[in-house]
Amino acid sequence: MMFPSPYAVATALALAVNVDAFLAPSQPSSTKTNSQLNMADFPTTASDILWTPSWKTGARDEVNGPLGKYCEDLYKVSRRPSRTVTCGPIKFGSDHPIVRQTMATTDTANVDASIEQIMRCADKGFDLVRITVQGKREARAAAEIREGLFKKGYTIPLCADMHFQPKVAQVVAEAVEKIRINPGNFADGRKDFEDK
Repeated sequence: MMFPSPYAVATALALAVNVDAFLAPSQPSSTKTNSQLNMADFPTTASDILWTPSWKTGARDEVNGPLGKYCEDLYKVSRRPSRTVTCGPIKFGSDHPIVRQTMATTDTANVDASIEQIMRCADKGFDLVRITVQGKREARAAAEIREGLFKKGYTIPLCADMHFQPKVAQVVAEAVEKIRINPGNFADGRKDFEDK
């Protein structure tokens, strides 16, 4: 005999509390308030719950209609067509392989630690590394990071994740192959890191 897992039991109990999801409402739910609910409103037997019919018997299609085309092909991966964007020698888009990118976790102002981490990422096969640039200090550090990587023979493209300061984006543009901007960071003048 098979018993349901504790997770399945807990899920069933949690879902059973949501009456509207499992019971056909006898009256519009907007007329009831939480204080008016009583135990009669909750399912007590399996027949009280509105189950989705099984697809194996065809009953699901009779009740809900055919599922239709879930995806283009179940056995072949296809990508949504998109335009090509370049980042140094790397090309993004549906006509190109998926780019393996990561984000550096070091403080960008710590040039030596950032260079070491970016080199490890390049050695592991990443195509692109993103670094965060919050202010002028990080913008200057990005130039030093790029120079240090070139000196060590690493040409991996860098992408600067910009935060709040369009003028800093202009400063860092010389040091990196791509600048990634969250437009929401620039639309609201109240958001701002202190000048570093």
